[in-house]
Amino acid sequence: METRQPILGAFDPDTIAILLKVLDDVSASLNANETIRQRLARLILVAAKDGERDPAELRERALGGLTA
Repeated sequence: METRQPILGAFDPDTIAILLKVLDDVSASLNANETIRQRLARLILVAAKDGERDPAELRERALGGLTA
């Protein structure tokens, strides 16, 4: 079983709103189950930790991470 490192970071309320919207939109477009939704959330958080805030880029990185 794969162990995962925690994603450390703090985000302001506006950023959290962006991240949640992206997660909801991508999840809905894929009709994602809970497992996929959790993977998407992790990918989005990693991108945000790297400084990404553009919703389109967050979406692309999340989708790209699923296929990687």
